[in-house]
Amino acid sequence: LTETVQVKDVTYSFQNTVPPMKILFIIHGYADTVGSGAERMVQSFSEFFVKRGHDVTIAVKRPNGGNVNGVNIVRCQTKAFEATVKDYDVVISHLDLTNYAMDLARDNKKPFFWICHNTHNYVTIRNRTKYANVIYNAEWVREQMDYPNNNILVQPPTYIDKWNDGMDHFECEYITLVNH
Repeated sequence: LTETVQVKDVTYSFQNTVPPMKILFIIHGYADTVGSGAERMVQSFSEFFVKRGHDVTIAVKRPNGGNVNGVNIVRCQTKAFEATVKDYDVVISHLDLTNYAMDLARDNKKPFFWICHNTHNYVTIRNRTKYANVIYNAEWVREQMDYPNNNILVQPPTYIDKWNDGMDHFECEYITLVNH
């Protein structure tokens, strides 16, 4: 997969060398039913991965089901779902289902990544430094939480059409999202 990116007057072209992966997010809700920031971040990550040829599944408590923009939506916390975790390459979670997802990943010997959106102290993450990898979504969150785990700062792609509320506030080309 070759991608081209235009930055000002310069065009960059690069080859995506990552083989397609099966990525599993286990979260409490997806942006198709819950529209807050954490869910939108997962939606941005998911659609970004799908556009790059990866197979992405979102497992939630109460799904609408089906496929949203190439992302498969399924129900978690069932025996049938739990039997499929072995088929994924990586498990990612955040917020409410952190412990459940981490245990499933560990039991199936899958790498586990946890997205840190806020400054709530997750003792389970802090205590599992060799197993849980942390993805921070903002530098200030990383500085304040300072989990001892392997970590990375990733600011997700933001697609303006996903944040359009349908109201004609101004004729703008850009939006600003503030994580505070």
